[in-house]
Amino acid sequence: MKKKFFGNKFYPLLNICSIIILVQIFSSCTASKKIDMKKDYPLSDDIAYSESTDLTVQIPLGWTSAEDDICNCIDLWLIKDDFSATISFVKMNYDSLMMKSISSDELSAMLNYSRELKRNQLKEKFVKIDKDEFFEIKNNRIAAYKFQNENSDTIRVAVFKYQNNYFELSAMPSGEVSNREVNIEEILSVQNSILKSVNF
Repeated sequence: MKKKFFGNKFYPLLNICSIIILVQIFSSCTASKKIDMKKDYPLSDDIAYSESTDLTVQIPLGWTSAEDDICNCIDLWLIKDDFSATISFVKMNYDSLMMKSISSDELSAMLNYSRELKRNQLKEKFVKIDKDEFFEIKNNRIAAYKFQNENSDTIRVAVFKYQNNYFELSAMPSGEVSNREVNIEEILSVQNSILKSVNF
């Protein structure tokens, strides 16, 4: 099965100074909107575990956990049973120099850092859609953005801090079945429910 990855291993390397400048520029002009977290998707009692931290989540009904044995860049991976969608946790790579350069809101800066990496990866095929989202779960701040890729798939990436690490939680249709009818709103509902189940 051909799998689509958005792990850090496949991001082209950018000059760190350019990234810092971009983060500062975009974090100062980020629009935001409220997200409806009331639409819950049912979760099972089964637990999925992070590869590198003690982060855990409940597995949604009709989904299963999987191991990334190809690039080892996905920290926790969930796949819908019909292979039509995937949700993945990826630990973000950043250094102390970048963090020291952030003079504005840290979460906003990390959201924009994540987005600029995606934009750099996809070039002109990256299409930003909708406004950025900022919300809280269990007193933990979370930010999210949406974009479309080269296949016009809608992808939502939630950025949050867990202990001392920042994670990207990406929800997307599966590449090999992108021509199949996919309910993106259901995928986003699953993503929200998974976020609520994180053991913050």
